[in-house]
Amino acid sequence: MTKTGQLFIRIAGVCSIIAPLLMLAADLLQMGGFKFEFTIVAWLTFVFFVPAIFGLTYLTASLGSRLAIFGGASAFFGTMAGASMQVLFRVWAVLDEQNSPQTIELLQKTLKLIATT
Repeated sequence: MTKTGQLFIRIAGVCSIIAPLLMLAADLLQMGGFKFEFTIVAWLTFVFFVPAIFGLTYLTASLGSRLAIFGGASAFFGTMAGASMQVLFRVWAVLDEQNSPQTIELLQKTLKLIATT
């Protein structure tokens, strides 16, 4: 493996440790009532999951796994969906902070918005 490949795998490995720890921190923030802060840390979690997914996909594909690319693509798609949802959750947190429950309820009932996030 080249030095670039080794560096890539090392970065992916570090990210595969950081991402779940950040997700734990995000969950603890949410449980503590820090709705806005939760969305920031959760978004950052998904950012760190991307290199971890690429690295794991690369390693399993290089070992001959036929499903590695499909699994990696599925995980990447889910990660991007999770990251995009954080924007919606952040809007809900701000609206809740501004005491706008009617607007939150309208957003929650909007099928177009929910289906695209």
